[in-house]
Amino acid sequence: MEAKEILQRFIKGRTVKEGMTEFIEGALEELLQSNPQMTSLHTSYEYDQKDRQIKTTLADDFVQVAEFEINGSNSICYSTDPLGNVSVQETDSRGNIVRLAKKDQDGK
Repeated sequence: MEAKEILQRFIKGRTVKEGMTEFIEGALEELLQSNPQMTSLHTSYEYDQKDRQIKTTLADDFVQVAEFEINGSNSICYSTDPLGNVSVQETDSRGNIVRLAKKDQDGK
């Protein structure tokens, strides 16, 4: 199996697509001797102009998105999962996390 089948990268070295191998049952020795095959499932990623991951498309076609904003000297990332729940991470100018929060689809 070639590495290009498992992982695709674009010019800046960011992963844009990852493949998944089949799951194999068995004892550890059997698994180590096996040659797992790639499935048709994959996860893909998109990035913005600042090289931040803004979209993840999961193997089941569900999508997670991230949006960014600046508030004073802090950066705020809003990550929305496939169910519409939002995680908020605020970092200071040095990248230290200063606030974490979670919101549901209703913003609560």
